[in-house]
Amino acid sequence: MMKFSTAILYTARTSRLRARSAGVTLIELMVAMTIGVIVLLGLTMMLGANTRNQAELEQTIRKLENARYSVDVLSEDIAHAGYYSDFSPNLLPLLATYVTTEPCKTAVSPTTEQGWNISATSSVFPVHVQGLDPGVNPSPDCLVNRKADTAALVIRRAETGDASTVASSLNTNLYLQYSLCPTDAVRVVVAQGGASAPFTLKRPDCIATNNSVRRLIQRTYFVATCNVCSPDDGIPTLKRVEIINGVQQISAVAEGIENLRLEYGVDSSATKDGEPDVYATAPAATNWPDVVTVRIHILARNNLKTAGYVDNRTYQVGPELAVSAPADGYKRTLLTTTARLNNVAGRRE
Repeated sequence: MMKFSTAILYTARTSRLRARSAGVTLIELMVAMTIGVIVLLGLTMMLGANTRNQAELEQTIRKLENARYSVDVLSEDIAHAGYYSDFSPNLLPLLATYVTTEPCKTAVSPTTEQGWNISATSSVFPVHVQGLDPGVNPSPDCLVNRKADTAALVIRRAETGDASTVASSLNTNLYLQYSLCPTDAVRVVVAQGGASAPFTLKRPDCIATNNSVRRLIQRTYFVATCNVCSPDDGIPTLKRVEIINGVQQISAVAEGIENLRLEYGVDSSATKDGEPDVYATAPAATNWPDVVTVRIHILARNNLKTAGYVDNRTYQVGPELAVSAPADGYKRTLLTTTARLNNVAGRRE
């Protein structure tokens, strides 16, 4: 009887050990694999959606930053338009006249190229700001790859910051020197720098020469069809061309700027109080000296398209351009601000 019970017990234990070592069945394995695939698929989809959302957010932030930066750069340069250090054209014995000039001239010649002609009997200045309207003016050669139907803006002023010395001036740039002596017949000189420059105006004691000169700056802002243009990347970009040392230098200000439109506030009142009386997109040549504000309209877009994005809005880029429901997959932002020509308007107050 004891032998039989021991045999039964041994057989039961052996069966349990065999059951434990048998593992999972094929059905259990398939169910587990299916659940794992579903979980992995969900995680993959979540990761992909998060990646796309993050990329889209970065695109939007970059677009807004570029648009804001463009407005800030333009506004700051406009605010300095007509800056000539401590010199004011209103102090000249003869009323100054203003002329428009070709923005792409590289020759350093005050009278024939840049519009300056100042002497004891003449006071001619280039206008402080000069617009190149998309519908009126042809595109100058220096505005390389300029985008069609966009405005451009020329700004003229003296450099800010510390003045240069006469000895450090270069004959490849134009400089302005003003007189601190009230008895000087000529109050301001504009000429090429260098050793032979005629910068002989005096200090307040009317004996020593004023050793300070300021380089004259002419910058033209425009929208190009590309940032990197060889090969063409197709990204519209706000650019700036400036003549430095007799050479045209083009630099990118911000990517994604698709359109630039401008309105000019003209102080047309007889009192000339420094406040705009009317806004015009293309002022007459005689009105450019009276421009005291510039209203800036910038349309910026993402650099990449958004799949499935449909834009049903209308963007009013100034009074003459409405961009309606652009069906190209790009997200856009419109910014508008008004910048004041502090130097020009301030002299009229």
